[in-house]
Amino acid sequence: MDVEVVLPDESPAMAPETLVTLAEEAERLGYRTAYLPDHLLPPAAYGDTYGGVYEPLVTLAHLAARTSTIRLGTSVLVLPMRSPFVVAKQVATLDRLSGGRTVLGVGVGWDAEEFAAVGADFASRGARTDEDIRLLRHLFRGGGPFRGRFRDVARGVFAPVPERPIPIMVGGRAGPRCGAPPSWPTSGRAWASRRRTSPAASLACAP
Repeated sequence: MDVEVVLPDESPAMAPETLVTLAEEAERLGYRTAYLPDHLLPPAAYGDTYGGVYEPLVTLAHLAARTSTIRLGTSVLVLPMRSPFVVAKQVATLDRLSGGRTVLGVGVGWDAEEFAAVGADFASRGARTDEDIRLLRHLFRGGGPFRGRFRDVARGVFAPVPERPIPIMVGGRAGPRCGAPPSWPTSGRAWASRRRTSPAASLACAP
């Protein structure tokens, strides 16, 4: 059985080196993956409900330089609050720097106040996440023309192209198809969130 861990990232007082120490120890103990949570601008203090003091993708790049075998992922990145083009570039770069150890966990988000604070539309977050996942996979194959409801790319070259398919995990509340919209493929493989007091993601499935 594979064992995975979400590293603590809820306290601004925690030194970054603590995450390095925990990731190195998780690798030594044989954990398959270490994840980091995400919140950009929560309406309340970081703690039990809101994790993600240190931006996850930047922090995972730092952890990649200090580890060698453990996979590194997000649990979960709130995709519709971000530009999918920037996310694709960051994730593809992280995967190359880490030697192909990246797992991208994404979710639609749940806090309307946080969406409003960063100027992202809350009502369309599911549809935008659906499209953005398709766009990410398109970019990971090298880019080119893409037409969607929210994104329309006539021309563009993407690099670095990942050397292998990057796993994309979809996080959401428990329910049919692990909370994913019908157009999101799932495989039945799931992981549980450790943040039980949060209304955030409780299950995730890997396509």
